Amino acid sequence: MNITILANRDLPANFALNLLLPQLQQHNVTVFLSQQVGKADDHQGLISELSHFESSIVLPLIDEKALDSQLSRHTGFKGFVHLEQHTSGPITFLNHINSPAGLETLANSHPDLIISIRFGRILQSEAIQIPKYGVINLHSGLLPQYRGVMATFWAMLNEEKTIGTTLHTIDDAGIDTGRIISTATLDIDPEKSYLWHVLHLYQSAPEQILNYINALIEKSPLPKMVQSGEGNYFGFPDASALKDFDDRGLKIYDHHELAEFLSRYYQVTIADKEAN
Repeated sequence: MNITILANRDLPANFALNLLLPQLQQHNVTVFLSQQVGKADDHQGLISELSHFESSIVLPLIDEKALDSQLSRHTGFKGFVHLEQHTSGPITFLNHINSPAGLETLANSHPDLIISIRFGRILQSEAIQIPKYGVINLHSGLLPQYRGVMATFWAMLNEEKTIGTTLHTIDDAGIDTGRIISTATLDIDPEKSYLWHVLHLYQSAPEQILNYINALIEKSPLPKMVQSGEGNYFGFPDASALKDFDDRGLKIYDHHELAEFLSRYYQVTIADKEAN
């Protein structure tokens, strides 16, 4: 099957791809990236700081081009460049996916299925109609209660007990309004940061997505549930919401948690350790 993945250039999407791509080796996989979700003006305070920290420091750090040559054989997770060993070609940006040139680029990947993971653009009907088996999106929130962006932030602020991911179809240009395929949940730990929760949500990504792909291959489509009710749409938090988040003792990100998480990218084989 030809599978085209649309993802964002951020740490959670990179983590999800590290988990998913090795399990898609029997398929022909193309990956396109967006550079950000929303506009830069939407990001305030610690959200802007986190976005800059990810794009300017963390992602270059985990790209193997930036690693010491002694660690070039590491067996841990990989940056976007070296994830290309699992794809049919280079991982490139496709920020203007709905433009004539963008649609041509998308169509030239000949997708049977398009999978969106944190992609920063809303697909219009021309793009949605390209793949034979349609478009699915892994949303980092439970639908329809938490449509939009940063669902985990809003769920934590609303003192929910659990957060989750929802795999759903993209049938039109509506935001997170498609039919629900599956959900996976995670208990909230108020001692952990927003980023920690988002990263751990994506541990369920391979199972949800692979179940759907296997059902397509076996011609036994999984049931899809139409969302009921209007649901709730959330945008980027403003200064007031960020202050409320902080006042409740909640954190956007934590350096110690991040350092522990990034250790997954720096694992080396025993042979490499002995050689050094």
